[in-house]
Amino acid sequence: MRHSLSLSNPIIVTFALVVAAVRGAGAQLPAPVGLLSGSAIGFSVGKFVPAGARVGEGLTTVVLHVTRLEPKAVGLDVAVGMWPNGLSGGALVLGVDVGGAYNIGVPGATFLLKAGPSALVAVGMGGGAGAIGAHAGGGAILRVGPAIGIRADLVEHYYYGAGTGGDGGTGFGALSLSLGLTSLSRNH
Repeated sequence: MRHSLSLSNPIIVTFALVVAAVRGAGAQLPAPVGLLSGSAIGFSVGKFVPAGARVGEGLTTVVLHVTRLEPKAVGLDVAVGMWPNGLSGGALVLGVDVGGAYNIGVPGATFLLKAGPSALVAVGMGGGAGAIGAHAGGGAILRVGPAIGIRADLVEHYYYGAGTGGDGGTGFGALSLSLGLTSLSRNH
């Protein structure tokens, strides 16, 4: 699956600016101590990009992330994404990822290797549709305050039997990119 990333893309530029601003603000905070552990719950905004499309052509998503951080272990990772533009068309479209996330921690941050089953669900006045699949990817959480962090995720998805022709097809792949804020447990 081929995806096209470009530095002229507003998502990439926004991500770079947010990281730079937070790192600059973080220099004024006391240095975080210890590995991140406990719960990480927050919202992200991102793009869901079908295979072969450019990032700018992807659908904007709002994602709720709930992750159990276990240093050097696998914790539960759940993400529920919603496509706001679906609502304007009279449909509720959700993407759900449930799986495990291996926590590679360093003081004040963590890197997540994640994988598991996925589902797409669409419900509207005319009925509903859905597809099942799998996801694999990674993420990072950087603590920027005692109980808050910045979270970024990059995840590849593949959905089975969800062709775009409405005939069940053979499936399709997509890349999701997201950036947001997360609350962090204070136990570290």
